[in-house]
Amino acid sequence: MERPESLRNPVLSVSRQISACSACRNKKIKCDGLLPACTACQRGDRAAECTNGNDQFVKGKERSYVSTLESRLDKLQRDIDQMKTQELSVNGSGLRQSVYDHQAREASNVDDLVSDFGFLSVNATARDFHGFTRDMSFARLVLAASTVHELPNSKPVSLPPRHLVNPMVQYYIDHYLALYPFISESKIFGSLEALRMGHGDAVDHWTAFLVLAVAQASKSSSQNGSKYKEAVTYLVTALRYSEMVLLPGSIQAVQMVLLLVQYSLVDPYHFEVWYLIGAAARIAIDLGLHQDLPQTVQLKSSQLDLRRRVYYSIYALDRTVSMSYRCSFTFSDDSANVARSKTGISSVAAGYVLGFREIQSSFYMKLFRSGSDSIQNTWPIICSATNELRRWEEGLPQQLQPEAVKGMLQVETLFTKILFLSPPRASKRLPDYCQLLMLQYVTEYAVSISSITGNSEAAEFLSWIDALQALFVADRFFWLLEQHAVLVFADATPDPPNPSQAGTVPPLRISNSGQDKLVGALESCQLLDSTVEYLGTKFGYSRPFAEYRTKSVYACSILQKFDSQWNSS
Repeated sequence: MERPESLRNPVLSVSRQISACSACRNKKIKCDGLLPACTACQRGDRAAECTNGNDQFVKGKERSYVSTLESRLDKLQRDIDQMKTQELSVNGSGLRQSVYDHQAREASNVDDLVSDFGFLSVNATARDFHGFTRDMSFARLVLAASTVHELPNSKPVSLPPRHLVNPMVQYYIDHYLALYPFISESKIFGSLEALRMGHGDAVDHWTAFLVLAVAQASKSSSQNGSKYKEAVTYLVTALRYSEMVLLPGSIQAVQMVLLLVQYSLVDPYHFEVWYLIGAAARIAIDLGLHQDLPQTVQLKSSQLDLRRRVYYSIYALDRTVSMSYRCSFTFSDDSANVARSKTGISSVAAGYVLGFREIQSSFYMKLFRSGSDSIQNTWPIICSATNELRRWEEGLPQQLQPEAVKGMLQVETLFTKILFLSPPRASKRLPDYCQLLMLQYVTEYAVSISSITGNSEAAEFLSWIDALQALFVADRFFWLLEQHAVLVFADATPDPPNPSQAGTVPPLRISNSGQDKLVGALESCQLLDSTVEYLGTKFGYSRPFAEYRTKSVYACSILQKFDSQWNSS
C-alpha cells in the first residue's frame, strides 16, 4: 500500500546540523554542518580533516545513530523486562496494591515507554541513518510491551467459508462496532471480500482476522473452549502482518491498534489492554485527532467523520480502562477540543456511552487528580457526581440496542458510584453515612452483575474491564466489613454530612434494621463469589481471582460471626 511504503521510506530532511565539527568547535566559529566537509574547512583546505559535524561520526570512534538507537532499544527492553518480572503485590481487586501512592510513578513509566516508541519511530528519519543492525520496529516494541503470556505456536489459518464468517462479523458489528465505531462496516466487509478474491493486503488480513478473533473470544466462556482456541488461531494469523500495519503516522494505524485493544479486552491472558490503549492514544495525539482542525482546513465530510469516530472511540476506551485500573488518563479533557456532533457518532448506544465517559472523566479528575485530601472537599463533589449519574441514567431510553448494553451501563454506573466513594487519602475518613451508601451500592451491584452472568447472551458483553471492576467492588465490600462492620449492621441510619453544602444528598434505600442489612450482605457475598468464579473461568487469568478467594473467606467469617450473634440474641 502507498501509506506503509511512504512510512518505510520517508523523505529525509535536516533542519540544522547536529553540532559543530572539531575544527570549528576549537576555533569557536559557526559551523554549517555541510557534508562531506563544512564550508569553513573547505575554505581552509582542511576538507579531509573535517569530522562531518560530530565526533560520534569520526571513523574509528563511531557512536553512530544506529548505535544510539540500539542503546535506546536496550533501555526499552530492560524497561519491558522489569515490568514483566517485577513482583507486583496485588490486592483483592486484582489491581496493584497501594495503587494511589504509585499512580503517578506508574503513569510516568508508561509515558517514558511510549515516548521511547516515539523517539525510535520519529528519529528514524534523521540524517546519517544507514539501517538497523538488528531486528527492531515499532510493532515489535508495542507487542513486547503489551504481551502478558506468549501465544501458542498455532499455524495460520485461511478465511473460513462465508456462511461461517458472516454471523461472526455481524456479531462484532452489533456488540462492538455499535459502541466504538472507529472503523466502518464497509471497510470490514471490503477486507473480507478482498481476501475472498485473493488480492487482500496486510491491512485486510489484520482487519478481517482480528474481527473474527474478537467475536469468537467474546462468545467463549472458558479458555478451554473451542471458541477461544479458534479466536487464538485467528489472532496468530493476524499478527503475521503486524510489521506492515502497526506503523505510526496514520489514522489507519490507530484503527489497527484499536482492533488489538478490543481483542485484549476479551483475552487478558495474552495482552495487557493498559499499554495498548496508551499506544493508540499517543499515536492519535501525534496526529492531532484530539483537536478539531481550523476552519481554514477543508476536509470532506467522510474524513471529518472518520477523525471524530476514531477520537471518540479512543476517548471512551481510555476512560474506562484507566478508571478500572485507577490510573491516570492518557490525555486530559482540557487538552482535547473535538466538537460533539452527530457526524462522529454512528449509533444511539455510542452516543450514550460517550456521554457516560464524559461524566466519569470530569469527576474522576476532580476526586482523584485534584489533590483533595479532606472529606470537606470531596463530599460535595461525590454528591454532584452521583446526581449527574442519576440524571444520565434516567435519560437512557427504554429500548437501547444492543439490548444488553443498558444493563451493562447500569452496572458500570454502580461501580462508578462506589469508586467515587473511595477517593485517595479521604477514603479512611468517610462519614458513617457514606459507609452505608457504599453498602447500598455494593448490594445493588452484586444483584445486577449476577443477573448478567446468569444470562448467556448478556454475559457475552462482559470484558476484562468488567472483571477488574467486579474485583474492585468486592475489595471495597471486604474493606467495609473489616473496618466498619459494627457501624454497618447497627439499627440506625446516620445523618448525611453537611447536606446544605452538598446539594442533593444521595438517598439511602436500605433498611434501618441491622439484621436486614446482614442478610443483604450475606447474599451479596454469595453473588460476588459466583460472579468472580464465572469471570475467572471466562478469562483464565487466575492470579487476581486467587487472592479474591482468600479475602472472601475472611469476609464470610465476619458475616457468620454477626449472624451467630443475631441468632443467639
